[in-house]
Amino acid sequence: MMLRLPTKLTLLTIFLTLGSLGLAGQEVVESSHPIKYHEVRLNLFALLFASELSAEYEYATAPNLSIGCTMSAYIGDKSACRLFFPTFGVMPYGRWYFGGNWFSIASPNAGFLIEVNSAIGYYDKLKNVYYSGNWLNWKRTEEIVSGTSFGIGLGAGFKYVTRNGWSAEVSLRMGRNLVKASNRNGGYIFPAISVGYRF
Repeated sequence: MMLRLPTKLTLLTIFLTLGSLGLAGQEVVESSHPIKYHEVRLNLFALLFASELSAEYEYATAPNLSIGCTMSAYIGDKSACRLFFPTFGVMPYGRWYFGGNWFSIASPNAGFLIEVNSAIGYYDKLKNVYYSGNWLNWKRTEEIVSGTSFGIGLGAGFKYVTRNGWSAEVSLRMGRNLVKASNRNGGYIFPAISVGYRF
């Protein structure tokens, strides 16, 4: 009888010790930097060099994937460029991020990026140019038109995110218009040097 009690106490002590080790290994420590899924950005390049107000919203769907949308509007007093920025445009996109750890970027959705996008743009005062006649007597006629284009394309760039949630991005998007606003509106180019904030 006396022998069974120490055996039981020894087994109980071993069981409690092993149990406490298992509990210590499963302890959850809350991060001081919670994941921020939403981000807004302003394209400074478009504003300073093309008189285009261009803002973006991006939502992180996974640590390396996100979806977003860019809206842009021309605020200058001349007609917008037919290739770079539309008079008014919307560009939804999906992105894949990689290589952030190479630059010690601990935030998700940072580093190099590759994206697939589509662009819907309204263009004002574009030119349709027509040539007629033979090679000795070319006649050029111009027609001013306005219209909507739709295209699909790809993009690439790099994004850096600080611990406070501020972001800086350099990217370039290019695509081909499947529906043209004019006969010279075959594609679109969308350069960006942006600053933003995550929340």
